[in-house]
Amino acid sequence: MLTNQEPDWNIDDLTDTEIYDAICYLEPAPTTAAEQDSGDQDQGDGVVICVCLYIALGGLLGLPVVLLEMMRFCGRAKKMRLIADLWTRRAFAH
Repeated sequence: MLTNQEPDWNIDDLTDTEIYDAICYLEPAPTTAAEQDSGDQDQGDGVVICVCLYIALGGLLGLPVVLLEMMRFCGRAKKMRLIADLWTRRAFAH
């Protein structure tokens, strides 16, 4: 059978130093907790930076391809207008 075993000492009898020592014993050291979290955080930051760099690299490599395709399209459009103009002049010239 489980019973509630409360300590027999009174908290009012404890000195401030004893309370402070008990709190320091129960809480993890702030430097230790920060060091443990920083390793996980650095790995997450590295992934985000790599993804951003890949996106930027893809954009920079894709930009010349898009510009070349636009230039080719504009060149075709000019050729099509010239052909249409020549055809209409010949069609209406007779």
